[in-house]
Amino acid sequence: LAWHHQFSPPTDPKEYVHRIGRTGRGIRGKGWSLLLILPSEMGLLKFLKKNRFILEEFRFPFKNFSFLNERIKNIINKNFFLKKMGKEAFSSFINSYKNHILRNIFDPKKLNIEKIYSCYGLKRYS
Repeated sequence: LAWHHQFSPPTDPKEYVHRIGRTGRGIRGKGWSLLLILPSEMGLLKFLKKNRFILEEFRFPFKNFSFLNERIKNIINKNFFLKKMGKEAFSSFINSYKNHILRNIFDPKKLNIEKIYSCYGLKRYS
């Protein structure tokens, strides 16, 4: 495995460490992991650094994503099955947050539910 991509961290950080450890079995014994986190989840970086992971941080400006997000929402909301899958993925994300071991980092009260819902291509949270 050369690359590991993860949109949200697993409920147990040790599981994440195990998952990205598999990337070391990639090309020439090297691998990479891409983890997308929210600003409120920056404490996870401290956890990973503490566990001796070499990190390179990239920050993306939110303004560039609004056009793309609107296009994705339009596609998803016209398709019953995509919309259903988006709602299921959103529910799974919220449940994982509620059950996370690192509650000081992954606090559901810190989430902007409307924005998270939007990230799954859904138009309105209800």
